Amino acid sequence: MLQRRGGKGKTGGKLRDNDAVSNVLTVMSHDHLVCIATDGSCHTVRAFDIPERSRTAKGLPMGELLPKLKPGVTVAAVVPLRNSGDTESHVMLLTEKGKAKRIDLKQLRCGDLVACCRRALWR
Repeated sequence: MLQRRGGKGKTGGKLRDNDAVSNVLTVMSHDHLVCIATDGSCHTVRAFDIPERSRTAKGLPMGELLPKLKPGVTVAAVVPLRNSGDTESHVMLLTEKGKAKRIDLKQLRCGDLVACCRRALWR
């Protein structure tokens, strides 16, 4: 038991005024994180390439983890992928305009992939 009655628990790092936590992911060290950007590009990061920080430390900007991310482009979604031998897995991308694209996971692991060619598809 970490706390008793009236305890305050443990606090994490303090956020800036205009900052918020959008997602919390639990991954193993050999998992891959697929980061899908707003321009349709997909970038993969291995979980053990992300430096470990203390509980109260601030995180890293996504631009430092993804050096090929273009200026002005943000990360729209992060999908954790287990390092398994499943060859029939896919990622489904859906847009606001109702477009859908299914991508084989084997294509995502081999580096950067432009998932949707036109930026207008995402608007």
